[in-house]
Amino acid sequence: TIECAGQCTALRHAVVPESVTAEDIEKLFDGTKGADSATDALKGGQFDCIFENHAGSATPDASDGIYTKHGSKDVHYKVSTNMPDDGINEYWRKAVVDVTAKAPSPNLQGSSDASR
Repeated sequence: TIECAGQCTALRHAVVPESVTAEDIEKLFDGTKGADSATDALKGGQFDCIFENHAGSATPDASDGIYTKHGSKDVHYKVSTNMPDDGINEYWRKAVVDVTAKAPSPNLQGSSDASR
């Protein structure tokens, strides 16, 4: 998960195998815990959650078609085959991830290592 309520952005860009889809990214965040505040997170023993609707940068506008908002979490993501532009917006204290699906997908079928 992403810690987005501290003083840094723990994950802003990820390069993943080319076979990864937006549905995969959505599922990745399905189990992410949320909390209303740092106090609630500490009381619940959660150190790896996202503060729902936390103050900080404005979140991307999902209506522009660039970022997708997760169905139930305060997470926005974009899946592309391109690397992000220079000067990527950090979206301070927000869970926003640019995903570049460009790394070759592992394919063991037909490989000489598949039989080992």
